[in-house]
Amino acid sequence: TQAFLTGMTYDGRPIMGSDTIRAFYPGDVNGDLSVNVQELALLGAAFGFGLGESGWNPYADFDENGIINVGDLAVVGANFGQHA
Repeated sequence: TQAFLTGMTYDGRPIMGSDTIRAFYPGDVNGDLSVNVQELALLGAAFGFGLGESGWNPYADFDENGIINVGDLAVVGANFGQHA
């Protein structure tokens, strides 16, 4: 998803900018705002991998500790079946 900002500086000059954002729901690995079996599969594929390794999935690291582990699995489990 893209976010856009437009405005004016204090001295009246127009400014604008944009950036890519990711909508986030706890336990949602694939970004569909739902926590289901797809999240378990994606987290399972990344389980045990750490930052910089080829199997690393930053969207599965919910506690942001640099490794996909049981803490991340607990977030998926706690939110399983939920959706935004």
